[in-house]
Amino acid sequence: MASAVAAIFWISILENRVFLVALCLAWFLVGVLAVEYFERTSRSHDSSKIVVDEWVGMGISLLLIPWTWGWVVAAFAIFRFFDIFKPLGVGAIDRNWSGPWGVIMDDVLAGVYTCIVLAGIRYLFFL
Repeated sequence: MASAVAAIFWISILENRVFLVALCLAWFLVGVLAVEYFERTSRSHDSSKIVVDEWVGMGISLLLIPWTWGWVVAAFAIFRFFDIFKPLGVGAIDRNWSGPWGVIMDDVLAGVYTCIVLAGIRYLFFL
């Protein structure tokens, strides 16, 4: 659910990609601190209550595509695939990185892979 809300948020407020990158970076940095604090005080790891990682990953997913509903839905679906099934190293980060870095970096990598897949589709089909 957090990824869907994040996708709607990103395309509804953003006017340029520089702002998207800046906001993703800011949320990443604040997210690392917030996740570290949450995990320390709750004594849990990668709780479903933590959603900043989904927001950062979804933002990265939208970097190189047109901001139309079709592309955003595709970005959401592909991002969820990488986030759920964790192929190509996403799972390794999730399993092997401890603390806030592991919580956030698996979604960052899922977002990067989504961005690459969608950029490839645009390139291959001249969209």
